[in-house]
Amino acid sequence: ASGYMTHHIVKHTTPMISGVCKLFASHMSVRGRPSLGFGCALQQALGLRPGEFMLLRKAHVMGPAFGGGRYIFRLGAFVSTKAKREQAAMLDPLEHPDIATILDMLLDVLEPEDFLVPYSYYVYSDSLAGFSDHLRVTTAFTPHGPRAGFATESISLGKNPIAVKDAGR
Repeated sequence: ASGYMTHHIVKHTTPMISGVCKLFASHMSVRGRPSLGFGCALQQALGLRPGEFMLLRKAHVMGPAFGGGRYIFRLGAFVSTKAKREQAAMLDPLEHPDIATILDMLLDVLEPEDFLVPYSYYVYSDSLAGFSDHLRVTTAFTPHGPRAGFATESISLGKNPIAVKDAGR
């Protein structure tokens, strides 16, 4: 391990906070990929891993009528999560009204087996790099950045670290 560390450069992801995710969402909408921008905002709001939100299908989402006022997302329904078991994430529409509104519109037009975000990890990564280039800033945004931004922003807003850890599974 020590020999590996002398030759391996650790690259840390840049946390992507909610405001930057919404800017990315606007950027993607103009570029013809609104669902990718929405996916980034959803990922950041829930602290989802890239593989978790990119595999979400309409059938994996329960609306507030069934979720006690919250949307419930079934994670790892067909492909296991990092925890090697099915998990769930919840979206409170009162906390994220903009995301809930867009989610409702998206769910109205999708078939049950349709992906919420029908793009690959590569397209997502490439889109984040293009976003940085468009802004003419050097960032290290990766598909994991919104998850890191979820934790960073939550802690900076004074949320209990244990609650943030639980929410991020």
